[in-house]
Amino acid sequence: MHRLLNALMPAVIAFAGCRATVPGASAPPPVPIGGSITTLIGSALGDGMKLVYQSAGVEQAPWVYDSVRVVERADFDRCVVVARAGQDPRESCMRGDTLFERSAAGAYTAVRPLGANMTLTVTAASGNVLEYETDGVVLLRTADGMDLPIVRTTILTRDSAGTIIRRLREDYAPTLLTAARGVFEEPDDDGGWRTTRMFALTGVLPQRT
Repeated sequence: MHRLLNALMPAVIAFAGCRATVPGASAPPPVPIGGSITTLIGSALGDGMKLVYQSAGVEQAPWVYDSVRVVERADFDRCVVVARAGQDPRESCMRGDTLFERSAAGAYTAVRPLGANMTLTVTAASGNVLEYETDGVVLLRTADGMDLPIVRTTILTRDSAGTIIRRLREDYAPTLLTAARGVFEEPDDDGGWRTTRMFALTGVLPQRT
């Protein structure tokens, strides 16, 4: 799939671990890949796959996927149940250009926009409010040469009093159902932002073709 997308794109964004330009910085302008929906959620995942991340120049323990299966659900375009090692299975569904997650009680809640120039507000179990805003949908080339359609997303977190306590700027990859890279920030005393953590996907093993 990623080879096909690469063939259709006039340009790609070069990426090499944490040295890459972070979302919101002076990166090349987003290049739409067509339509409001990027690609099918979870379609780049497979049984036994590992995602390798780097943070602060240090490689993190890989995310290991025990199983990935597609399930049919009424009123949704696609649903995927993902089981990662050491975690309970999680079901994610796509309807149009919005991502939903299924709760333990079986309820489906909108959790993230997948299209360009969208907004969505989500109330977390903690009481914090997450405000999602997307920019362009572009193609990102990872350090190991995998091309991923990503949704550039900014997420503001407000506490129960409405105060902004955190900002996350990330490149979310629907085909992996997770972000490919991101920057966590907190407000500073001068009205700006202070970076607290950065992460970047540096390996997908093995890649699906």
